[in-house]
Amino acid sequence: LLVALVWAPFVSLFVFAAAFWGGDTYSHVLFHAIALTLLGWALIELRRTAPLRSTGRLRRVLTMVLFFSVPLAILGHGVELVAAVARLVEEGWANVDTDDLFEEGVHAWAANVTVPAMMISMLTALALVLLTTYPRRKGNDVEPEMQTLR
Repeated sequence: LLVALVWAPFVSLFVFAAAFWGGDTYSHVLFHAIALTLLGWALIELRRTAPLRSTGRLRRVLTMVLFFSVPLAILGHGVELVAAVARLVEEGWANVDTDDLFEEGVHAWAANVTVPAMMISMLTALALVLLTTYPRRKGNDVEPEMQTLR
């Protein structure tokens, strides 16, 4: 679930930027609203399951990285959403092209925070889930909760 929630905003970007949506103001605002919802849910899921994953140093490090990168991605998407809504209001609620938002201003600055935070979150969530799903199974390398499965 965590991987799906963190990766879904990235995957949905292709839907919102597709030719039939056109990169306009409405789809831009909708994209950020959906991304914020999914990332907020991911943070709730992370907080709920973090104690279950806290065994092992690497798991703790990956969980700590997620506790930093997911809120940073949420902050970035939030600022981008505010900038996109401000643009929508400036244009009199007209649905216009938003490519220029990435060139300069608050949205461009926030995107420079959002993109790396999202990439770190996506890769870290995937690594954490893979580590949790496929633990080492030789001798004493097996973590205590996995020993009962042998």
